[in-house]
Amino acid sequence: MEPEKKQSSSQQKNTLAELLPGPSPPPPVSTSTSSVVAQNPFDDPMPANALQSMPTTQPPMTSSQPGTMPPIMQHGGGMNPLSKVYPPNQPMVFNPSNPSAPPIYPCGICHQEVHENDQAVLCESGCNFWFHRICTGLTHDAFTMLKVEVYAEWVCDRCLNTKSIPLVKLKP
Repeated sequence: MEPEKKQSSSQQKNTLAELLPGPSPPPPVSTSTSSVVAQNPFDDPMPANALQSMPTTQPPMTSSQPGTMPPIMQHGGGMNPLSKVYPPNQPMVFNPSNPSAPPIYPCGICHQEVHENDQAVLCESGCNFWFHRICTGLTHDAFTMLKVEVYAEWVCDRCLNTKSIPLVKLKP
C-alpha cells in the first residue's frame, strides 16, 4: 500500500507559482543574433538613401602622430564632411583677406559654416551662436513651429545650463 501513498503525495506537490493566480511569466530571453531597433517618435525619419551610405562599423584610429585630433562626427542632413571647421569660441568669423565679405557664422556644435539656406536656429539670449537644426536634435516639425511663432526664442543647452536665462520671458 505504501507505493500508492507515494504516488498520490507526489501528485499533490505543486509549486507556489502554480497554485497562485498572477501575471504570466516573462517571455524567455532570445539568444538569436537578431537585433531590436527602437526609434524615438519625435525624431525625423531617416531617408532610405542615408541608410545605405552609413558605415556599419567605426574604423579604429590608427594615426601615429602625437597630438592628432580624431575626426569630427558628422551629422548627415547635407553638411559637407570636407567643410572647414572654425574655432569653437567665435560666433562670427571675418575673412581677413576680404574685409568687405560678410561674416561667416559657424555652428555652435559642429563648428562648420551655417549657410543662409541651412535650417538653423540662433541662441539669441545666450552665446549668439547659430546652430544647424540637425546638430541640435530639433525635429523638422519643432523647427517649423519655432520659426512660425513670432515670440518664441530658442536657447542652446549650454547657455540654458550655465547662464541665468529664464524659460519664459516677455519680449518688448
